[in-house]
Amino acid sequence: MDRRCLARCLLLALLASGLGIAATPPDWTKPYLDEDNSKWTHGSAVLRLLVSREVRYLASDRVRIQTRLIERVLNESGLDRARMRQLYNGDYAKVVSINAWIISADGRKTQSFGPREFVDRVAQVSDHFWNARRFVGFDASSRMEIGGVLVIEFVVEQPAGFFTPSFSFLNSEPTVHTVFEVIPAPGAGLEWFASSDKMLRPVPGREPGSLRWEGARLHAQGDGQPTRFIPNPLIVSVRSAAGGSPAFPLSSWKDFARQVADLIEPRTTVSPELKAKAEAVVAGKTGRWERIRALTEFIQGNVTYLSLTLDKDSLAGYRPHAAADVLRDRYGDCKDKATLLAAMLRAIGDNGYVILVYSGNPRAVMPDWPSASFNHAIVVIPADDQVPASWPVVDGGPLGRLVVFDATDSACPLGTLSAGDQGGYGLIASAGQEGLVRLPVETPSLARLERQTQAVLEATGRLRASVEETYFGTTAATVQRQRSAARNAGFTRTMEARLHETLPLVQDLHWTDKWDPLGAQYRLSFDFVTEKYARKVGPDRLMVSPQILGGGASPDPWKTQVEGTVWQPPTGLHDLLRLVLPEGFSMEDTPEPYSRSLDGISCELAFRAEGSVLVFESRFEQTAGFLDKADYEARRRFIQEYREALRRPCMIRRQPGAAAP
Repeated sequence: MDRRCLARCLLLALLASGLGIAATPPDWTKPYLDEDNSKWTHGSAVLRLLVSREVRYLASDRVRIQTRLIERVLNESGLDRARMRQLYNGDYAKVVSINAWIISADGRKTQSFGPREFVDRVAQVSDHFWNARRFVGFDASSRMEIGGVLVIEFVVEQPAGFFTPSFSFLNSEPTVHTVFEVIPAPGAGLEWFASSDKMLRPVPGREPGSLRWEGARLHAQGDGQPTRFIPNPLIVSVRSAAGGSPAFPLSSWKDFARQVADLIEPRTTVSPELKAKAEAVVAGKTGRWERIRALTEFIQGNVTYLSLTLDKDSLAGYRPHAAADVLRDRYGDCKDKATLLAAMLRAIGDNGYVILVYSGNPRAVMPDWPSASFNHAIVVIPADDQVPASWPVVDGGPLGRLVVFDATDSACPLGTLSAGDQGGYGLIASAGQEGLVRLPVETPSLARLERQTQAVLEATGRLRASVEETYFGTTAATVQRQRSAARNAGFTRTMEARLHETLPLVQDLHWTDKWDPLGAQYRLSFDFVTEKYARKVGPDRLMVSPQILGGGASPDPWKTQVEGTVWQPPTGLHDLLRLVLPEGFSMEDTPEPYSRSLDGISCELAFRAEGSVLVFESRFEQTAGFLDKADYEARRRFIQEYREALRRPCMIRRQPGAAAP
């Protein structure tokens, strides 16, 4: 073959990789394509035949990661899901190769696609933006047919840094084969940790010293999951027995805390401009916590959340911008805002530390396996004897008792802690830190609602009511955030929809509210009129329900086949209704008192008459915690029975001789 012919062949091969011309499937796909899975589709739109990841340590400080995917489209809706998206960091990761193949339903035709058919874009979700974080994507939806197969292979190289090879055997689609293999650097071994005893032990991999995990016929996360469901992650984590990257061995939490402190502490330097601003913010404030609160409110209200990472290495996700730069630019992500607060505290002679947490999943950080498994940064501040008992406090070991505060959550003032930050583990970025700290969880008495309703019932069934609700703690912050986001007109519609759950004929609704960040209390007062609240039962009797306001939706049943737990937040409710009966009416029949309790949950309902006033009082408490399926279903039935008890009616009768309306 002469040189010109060889050049033409190479050009045709290059065009074929980009334009999707005829090809043959890669050899590694054959065992999975030939397997009969017709009886294991579970009615899904897509069936993944293979999801695999291979991590190869090229050296102790560099890895190559190969990801492979094979999935078959089973029906029309599956065509729209025939897409692939793979994240990587464009500053320090190198895409070695990326290819796709589409195989026809009969297996006779294969098209091959190269890098030019993939999009490569900045990854952005809402206001979370990291210019170095990118994704490559391939959309096969318009090219696929029902029964067709999509094959993807993506290979990237990157520094090891804090990277600990990990793999979750959970998938968004039912998956026939799941494979994870790690190959150590020459001369090194591997250590591993599984998040669940459900995981199989590894087998030797294809090369000396490598380890391989395999999963078969794994259900998709799918539908049927209760609110706040946390699937069993089925995660395997592996590290080099030689310590991984020589600069960043994660052999203990103490070691990791020191390394993170080495990244963060240089960024807390107090510049003259920062010191001047901090002193101006606290000017005129005398008490210690009054001064600290002024700084927390300044950062919450004046530093916009924006994740814009400029460092070009694998530690960029943990290294904040300099505090002085964040103050100057007035934007930053969670670690930037936390670092700025720590620096401003030091500027006024106080102190603070950044603490790493995992927001939204209290079980994400596994205490037995030191790793870079955090997604959020907040602040801890040394406590003193003036700290109220209701404030979130952790035991910082050598650092003493520490108040926890999230500078990113503008709705939660000092003295409260965002619900997503509660209950898990945190790591304080300090060289003196010994290990993880357990983050606090509110009690039902702190995260509660106190409601008092004064209502007057007319003989026609018309009701006039005035309600005052007082929310406390994180519950107050959550409701206040929702109210602010809805604005006045939107909140009025929200209130009307809430009342219409039990009172379809509400009119003349008026409301006022007040937010007290110092006490973490939100007060909502409203009044309204509703027709036909009471129902006529014969000529002289009315039936009324003490449940003027709806009790909310019942918990969803646990239908998912994926194993996991539900994180149950704390709830407290005290509801008092005083209903003035129509003139000439008296109580005839009220339900019996109702009292039930179960592990972690209790309720009480009681009725009494005070002259012409019907008094109804209810209490409900639910502690926070993790619930397995049996405990969750028991609580769900408990709540259903409680809400049925709330709907039990009372009967009132017109006294003999009283005039009808």
